[in-house]
Amino acid sequence: FSPLFHAFLQYDESEAYEKFVEFYKDVRPAFEESGDVVNLLVCCNCDPHLRGNVYVQYASEEEASRAFASFNGRWYAQKQLSVQFSPVTDWKSAICGAGTFA
Repeated sequence: FSPLFHAFLQYDESEAYEKFVEFYKDVRPAFEESGDVVNLLVCCNCDPHLRGNVYVQYASEEEASRAFASFNGRWYAQKQLSVQFSPVTDWKSAICGAGTFA
């Protein structure tokens, strides 16, 4: 990892895991209020452009639209949420190539 990456680390590995579990337990029920959550993915956040990205797949477009209306513009952890629809249907192949090197 580069020195820049290490500058962004705030917790050791066990603390990071505990913080993740706290985050998950906080947001999962909120997402479920909008409908049946099929997938909930949180980026590893090693790259700054992915930091803070969360992807939620709902069972139907209607549920996704309810979540969009509920979360877009809402505040979480002193940051305003910006919700977007994503056309991803195959999560295994949904890989960001911005950080890959030839």
